[in-house]
Amino acid sequence: MDRPIEVISYAGARGAERPVAIRLGPTTRRVQAVLGAWVVAGREAGTGIRRWFRVEVEGGETLSVYYDEALDGWFWREDG
Repeated sequence: MDRPIEVISYAGARGAERPVAIRLGPTTRRVQAVLGAWVVAGREAGTGIRRWFRVEVEGGETLSVYYDEALDGWFWREDG
Protein backbone atom coordinates (compact mmCIF):
# COMPACT_ATOMS: atom_id res chain seq x y z
CA MET A 1 0.00 0.00 0.00
CA ASP A 2 1.32 3.44 -0.90
CA ARG A 3 1.05 6.17 1.72
CA PRO A 4 1.70 9.91 1.43
CA ILE A 5 4.84 10.83 3.32
CA GLU A 6 6.68 14.04 4.18
CA VAL A 7 10.11 14.17 2.55
CA ILE A 8 12.77 16.84 2.67
CA SER A 9 14.47 16.68 -0.68
CA TYR A 10 17.38 18.11 -2.56
CA ALA A 11 15.85 20.47 -5.10
CA GLY A 12 17.79 20.78 -8.33
CA ALA A 13 16.90 21.83 -11.85
CA ARG A 14 14.05 19.28 -12.02
CA GLY A 15 12.53 20.21 -8.68
CA ALA A 16 12.46 17.59 -5.92
CA GLU A 17 15.30 15.37 -7.13
CA ARG A 18 16.25 13.08 -4.24
CA PRO A 19 15.28 12.58 -0.61
CA VAL A 20 17.63 13.81 2.13
CA ALA A 21 15.31 13.24 5.14
CA ILE A 22 12.02 11.47 5.74
CA ARG A 23 9.43 12.14 8.44
CA LEU A 24 8.09 8.90 9.91
CA GLY A 25 5.40 9.80 12.42
CA PRO A 26 6.81 12.36 14.85
CA THR A 27 10.42 11.55 13.92
CA THR A 28 12.50 12.91 11.04
CA ARG A 29 15.31 10.63 9.93
CA ARG A 30 18.16 11.59 7.65
CA VAL A 31 18.81 9.53 4.56
CA GLN A 32 22.18 7.83 5.10
CA ALA A 33 22.43 6.30 1.63
CA VAL A 34 20.51 6.04 -1.63
CA LEU A 35 20.75 2.33 -2.43
CA GLY A 36 18.99 2.59 -5.78
CA ALA A 37 17.08 5.00 -7.98
CA TRP A 38 14.90 4.46 -11.04
CA VAL A 39 12.13 6.14 -13.04
CA VAL A 40 8.78 4.61 -14.01
CA ALA A 41 6.54 6.31 -16.59
CA GLY A 42 2.80 6.10 -16.03
CA ARG A 43 0.91 3.91 -18.48
CA GLU A 44 -2.62 5.15 -17.79
CA ALA A 45 -4.17 8.56 -18.46
CA GLY A 46 -3.61 10.92 -15.55
CA THR A 47 -0.60 9.04 -14.24
CA GLY A 48 2.75 10.67 -14.48
CA ILE A 49 6.36 9.87 -13.96
CA ARG A 50 7.38 8.37 -10.65
CA ARG A 51 10.96 8.74 -9.46
CA TRP A 52 11.69 5.86 -7.09
CA PHE A 53 14.37 5.66 -4.42
CA ARG A 54 15.46 2.79 -2.21
CA VAL A 55 17.05 4.51 0.79
CA GLU A 56 18.64 3.65 4.10
CA VAL A 57 17.70 6.03 6.89
CA GLU A 58 19.27 6.65 10.30
CA GLY A 59 18.91 3.54 12.41
CA GLY A 60 19.49 1.24 9.43
CA GLU A 61 15.90 0.92 8.20
CA THR A 62 15.50 0.56 4.43
CA LEU A 63 12.55 2.24 2.70
CA SER A 64 11.11 2.49 -0.81
CA VAL A 65 9.80 5.98 -1.56
CA TYR A 66 8.84 7.77 -4.75
CA TYR A 67 8.01 11.22 -6.01
CA ASP A 68 4.91 11.30 -8.24
CA GLU A 69 5.19 14.20 -10.68
CA ALA A 70 1.47 14.15 -11.60
CA LEU A 71 0.42 14.39 -7.95
CA ASP A 72 3.39 16.59 -6.95
CA GLY A 73 3.98 14.54 -3.82
CA TRP A 74 6.07 11.90 -2.11
CA PHE A 75 4.82 8.42 -1.21
CA TRP A 76 6.11 5.47 0.79
CA ARG A 77 5.54 1.91 -0.35
CA GLU A 78 5.52 -0.46 2.57
CA ASP A 79 7.56 -3.57 1.90
CA GLY A 80 5.79 -6.78 2.48
